[in-house]
Amino acid sequence: MDWDLDGRLDVFVKNRTGPQLRFLHNRIRDRGTFVGLRLEGRTSNRDAIGAVVELTAGGRRRVGQVTAGSGYLAQSSSTVHFGLGDATTIETLRIRWPGGQVESIDPPAPGAYYRVIEGSGRAQAWDVRSFVPESIRGHVLAMPPPPTTMLKTPLPLPPSLLKAFGVRRDGDRATLVNLWAHWCEPCAEEIRSYATSIAKLENVSIDWRPISLDRLEDRGAASEWLAAQLGLAGIEDSPSPVFLEEDALRGLEVVIEHVTGRTRELPIPTSLLIDARGNLQLLYLGPVFPDRFLSDAGRVLDPSLKAARRSLYPGRWYYRSPRNYEGLSRLFLDLGQLEAAGFYAALAMSD
Repeated sequence: MDWDLDGRLDVFVKNRTGPQLRFLHNRIRDRGTFVGLRLEGRTSNRDAIGAVVELTAGGRRRVGQVTAGSGYLAQSSSTVHFGLGDATTIETLRIRWPGGQVESIDPPAPGAYYRVIEGSGRAQAWDVRSFVPESIRGHVLAMPPPPTTMLKTPLPLPPSLLKAFGVRRDGDRATLVNLWAHWCEPCAEEIRSYATSIAKLENVSIDWRPISLDRLEDRGAASEWLAAQLGLAGIEDSPSPVFLEEDALRGLEVVIEHVTGRTRELPIPTSLLIDARGNLQLLYLGPVFPDRFLSDAGRVLDPSLKAARRSLYPGRWYYRSPRNYEGLSRLFLDLGQLEAAGFYAALAMSD
């Protein structure tokens, strides 16, 4: 729909996860010209739903229709909008009304909105000034952020997975787990950036755990790769890499599927923020660098922030995200990971 009635079509996107509603404001400069028609039925239904508009301009024929919905769970404005490119005149305009009558309309001038009443034979100029909303302040990003999930309801992780990550639940520090592989090009810059930001993480009580997903036969190459990346970051005595074993990886995939609904292969790099109680708080499916991560972590781990305001986006939450602990227990049971299955079964009984 044309939200600000400037001739450029805008988009509202409704999402079942946050942010719930997103407005995409069309600010394209070279927009050409347009015409917009708001139809009103008399013998047909008043909203003229089903009417077909045929227009020729600049020697090209265009057809539009008034619909009450379009696509799956989607709809467009009931105003029929035509982009006319560089056409300066409209040659013909015909409307087939829902009742079947075909009416020729005196062609209006491009670049404006018009109201057409069934049977009038003309397009009346529509004064849109009173309809133009206040300007919407856009959030301009220099680069798209990584796919990020902030868990509205943090997810407790089973002891077996925390052990594989080297995370203790009885501490007072959160943990950033970076999953990498030696063949992953984006991982190199990410690893170096965190290696040079260890002090910043320490200052906010966050431990850094880079963990490799390399296969057994590639672990020698992975060790050399990690030493090289840390060396470039100025760390000479690099620790031996930590590798995630197959059982832990399968368990992690179950957790991520539960959180995101995705069943595809785990992307690399992937990062997780786990709080001091062993709860998953943040999930990044793709590279994330220290400045962005520290900003998100500061908001997520802030104990003074009310639950309704726990979000990475402006707005307020009005419901909690339920956790299907029983379903998680069954998935871990299918993997043969009995300890994790029992962990979630106990949570299901106490939830």
